[in-house]
Amino acid sequence: MPQAPPKTVPQTGLPVVELKRVQLPDYLDTTDILERRGNQLIPSSTGRWGERLSVGMTRALTASLAARLPGMVVTATPPVERPARQILVDVSAFEPRENHQVVLVARWTILDGVSRQILIAEQASLVEPIAGTDDSGVVAAMSHALEDLAGQIAAGIESD
Repeated sequence: MPQAPPKTVPQTGLPVVELKRVQLPDYLDTTDILERRGNQLIPSSTGRWGERLSVGMTRALTASLAARLPGMVVTATPPVERPARQILVDVSAFEPRENHQVVLVARWTILDGVSRQILIAEQASLVEPIAGTDDSGVVAAMSHALEDLAGQIAAGIESD
């Protein structure tokens, strides 16, 4: 998570970007840290997420996008007024694998908040190496993959 600066920043009048809750396959949306071994997903015996993966991913993506888009208000809470942009993220794979890599495959879409017209739709396939053999290495690699995804989405918002 990014550092929280000890200051208040006015956000009145800034365009609002709403990140809808990240969609995951049901088998991944758990508090278990899972690893793929062949055709099986094995839960870690030494670590768990603090919340369901979809909730944590939404929270982390919101924070990362907010840090990357300082001229916008990025929120996962539906705003009172229509947002300038909406972001949809649909994850099909997000898991560590036996080859000491984390794989993140996600389709992300940026919509105009008023017309709901698709402005950008892309699929990202990201691979991050896992340093070490414990849960902290897996979590760090998964965090890096999510940061890479946030970078792609932020670049898409800035370019539209």
